[in-house]
Amino acid sequence: MLGLLLERQGLYKAAEKVYQRASDLLQETGGKDEKNLAYANHARTLCMCDRHEEAVKKYQSISPLIEYSDILGLAVALYKMEDFSASYQAYEQALQLASNEADKSQILSAMGMVAYKSGNTEQAKTLLFKSCQLSSPSVDGLFALCSLGLVLGDVTLATAAITELQKWQDKEEGETIAVDLGFLSAMIYALQGHNELACRQVAKLLKRHSHRGELWNLSAELTLQLSPNQAQKSVSYSKTAMETFTSCKDIPLVNAVCETAAGSPDCLKSAQKSVHLFPDNLNNWATLVASASSKCTWDSHGGIPSKSNTAAKIARFIYQQATKTGQSKLSNWSAGQVVLSLVQCERLDEAQRFCEKVESDEDIDSELKSFLQLLQVEILYLNGLYREGDVTDIQSVRNAVIDKATTSQGWQFLAEVYKNAGLLAAAEVCYRQALQRESSNQAVILLRLAHLALTTYKVSEEKEKWLNLAQEAITEALKLKPGNPVALLLQGLLHSQNSNVKHAKRSFQQALVASHQPCDVFMRSVARLQLAKILAAKKDQDSIKVLLQEATEECDPNLKQLQAMAPKD
Repeated sequence: MLGLLLERQGLYKAAEKVYQRASDLLQETGGKDEKNLAYANHARTLCMCDRHEEAVKKYQSISPLIEYSDILGLAVALYKMEDFSASYQAYEQALQLASNEADKSQILSAMGMVAYKSGNTEQAKTLLFKSCQLSSPSVDGLFALCSLGLVLGDVTLATAAITELQKWQDKEEGETIAVDLGFLSAMIYALQGHNELACRQVAKLLKRHSHRGELWNLSAELTLQLSPNQAQKSVSYSKTAMETFTSCKDIPLVNAVCETAAGSPDCLKSAQKSVHLFPDNLNNWATLVASASSKCTWDSHGGIPSKSNTAAKIARFIYQQATKTGQSKLSNWSAGQVVLSLVQCERLDEAQRFCEKVESDEDIDSELKSFLQLLQVEILYLNGLYREGDVTDIQSVRNAVIDKATTSQGWQFLAEVYKNAGLLAAAEVCYRQALQRESSNQAVILLRLAHLALTTYKVSEEKEKWLNLAQEAITEALKLKPGNPVALLLQGLLHSQNSNVKHAKRSFQQALVASHQPCDVFMRSVARLQLAKILAAKKDQDSIKVLLQEATEECDPNLKQLQAMAPKD
């Protein structure tokens, strides 16, 4: 009885010790039924304590093993041991003992799960179909069938499963399945490239379940992942989720991530709060590093260089813990953050030593190795081996890029080195090399190339060549990212150089409309100033007043220049 009470409270380790004691006491004096019951209880808690091999042995000591619940317990323990063949056989045995359609549907769903883990996708699909065709289909089976459809890219299968699940919304289970239903419904549209419609699926459920913080949290996650340009909207969703926060560990984490992505000044406080609430979650610590690095970057742009290596210390802690627990993705990310944070606070020798230490590991991930090699090139540059105008030292950076950092990022870094040295044609070649090596984020490289061309136009004798290059790069960038505010701003500057006032005005206006993130403040400032110059030339004082009011509200860095253009009352 004590063991059952402890188990009910979730105190599995304590319950396991009590059940062990009960088993020992019944070993000599207990009857067969009492022993079997004690063994079953002990095996169940061993499984809950992740001692699966011991749980299997304890289940197998039950004689005879004929009880429905005991066979299911053995099947689960074998599954967690990854003995999928034996687990499948145990589920088959339990299926023969199932007394109703609901239980049979649940077991068939579990058998489908085991078949999928065994690599037999077709058998998994067949079993899940059988589960869903019974008179009392398992909700878990329908979710599994939908998920399988998404994994296989079978939209028809996933849609059919989700249609059946939607029939449960008005039933007793409707409240329980709302979050999973919203997620899978959104993923069906996201799989087809309809990101906006994907976000709307969760919004529909929010009308029915507005009190569910997990749904608001899901909406924030999806908005950030599928529509990163609407990071500010994801912040508002995550804040609503925080207001209804109960025990979901993801809600504070997602709130901190959203605020960091949106450039919110409160991102560091939110990250600290998520760590204080759940210090055992390494993802919370990772978000703290990201927000601290973001703040340091922002401060350095404002002329306040950071000398604190707090972010590097935390990142090193994450790297050590993630490596121990086998979280390879987090381990790789944190290793890069250690180096970046050390470079940010100008601890270059320490950063170089850490790179060499990580690279010495024989099992290092290839992507991490490439990234560290790129960072070492940057460290080489920052250590003063390159001196402005010294072509020999530029050559050493170039050789390092060719030998080590052969990625797109390496060539972009070399382009910046050439650009700073005034070797603009060489910088153009490097950006073109970067474009050839980049497949997913070419728009950023194109915008950098366009900026280089516009800058070079002012000092070059080949003005037509550089203007054409700028036009070509901006056009391609807008094809990849329609409505990109940076591309629109550069397009406006290009039109200004060509004295095309009408098109320049339109581009600057579009840039102001498209840039609505807090981190876009400097870009909006440039666009607003350029637009004000055009309006001043046309003596459109009313429009300048509107721009001045917006600039005052946003604390525009160019506010004094705008005030000088405004009409005197």
